[in-house]
Amino acid sequence: MSLVWDITEIENYQELCWVENQDPNKKEGENFSLNPVTEALIHLSMFTGIPKITTKNCKELIKRLVELEILGIAVLPQEQIESMEHLPRTLMRNPRPDEVKLHIGLSTNVNPRDQKKWGNEVRRLIREQAEEFIKSYLSKETRNDGTSQQPDGVGDKGIS
Repeated sequence: MSLVWDITEIENYQELCWVENQDPNKKEGENFSLNPVTEALIHLSMFTGIPKITTKNCKELIKRLVELEILGIAVLPQEQIESMEHLPRTLMRNPRPDEVKLHIGLSTNVNPRDQKKWGNEVRRLIREQAEEFIKSYLSKETRNDGTSQQPDGVGDKGIS
């Protein structure tokens, strides 16, 4: 099923949801593109399971976006940082509360997720990330000769 969205119920959607297209390779007639925040909210609706942003569900959507961000699922650039090996060069974020509130009226055709389904999805995402972490950690930990090397330099040799 294709993702279908509607922004026409957002107050001032023409000014809020569209930005001038700065792409030097844009095609004729492509003078505007979606605001990155609008586009993020559209695509994140597939994760959050909230098909329409309303004043009633706005707080729940904000909570789910924060939970996704904590899980490492974020789509907007936050800030540039100095190169650190263990961190990505650009930190990512999800739309902030004020940005979400400005998009009340945005709707998509995603299937709604109640609290129980959302909780199950969060648990699934945590398990998935934990498995990836363990897989990555174990691949760095085991050397070709079958011995292990811990990140702190301690291997499986006897203690002297």
